[in-house]
Amino acid sequence: MTLGTHAIIGAAIGSVFADKPGTALALGWVSHYFFDFMPHWDYHLRSAKVDLENPLNNDLSRGKDFYYDLAKIGFDALLGLVLGVLFFVNLARPEKLVAVMAGIIGALLPDFLQFVYIRLRREPFIALQKIHGWAHSSYRELNKKPSLGFLLQLSIILVAFLIGNWRLFR
Repeated sequence: MTLGTHAIIGAAIGSVFADKPGTALALGWVSHYFFDFMPHWDYHLRSAKVDLENPLNNDLSRGKDFYYDLAKIGFDALLGLVLGVLFFVNLARPEKLVAVMAGIIGALLPDFLQFVYIRLRREPFIALQKIHGWAHSSYRELNKKPSLGFLLQLSIILVAFLIGNWRLFR
């Protein structure tokens, strides 16, 4: 699942729990694993070194490709953050911003912690990496079908938008 999609889901959760940012953070975090469990599409990282026999050995090589990937990842996360705030925080309820941001942070945190794991490779990051790997869908065929993967994530974003703004449609 792309970071943008995770961020928008987290923002929707924050919108629903506007008065409970701690709950939004926790549910955003849990939502990351739930949505990673679904079959989905991820964009390719040029700097990724994948060990199919032991995913705990996966790494990112430093260099030009790493910085290209970092820019791609940063843009993806920023796009999700901006869209999440635009979709779920309005002038009538600006106090929702704290909970929406908490939901976004929670939803993005597991992927950020992968970077910490790659750098440190010690507990508690090893356990978190194992959980993240376990939660990731083993059905990866959507990586070979980016159009279908993109449409699936767009559908998830639409559902998140409707759930996060359900009061508008009553």
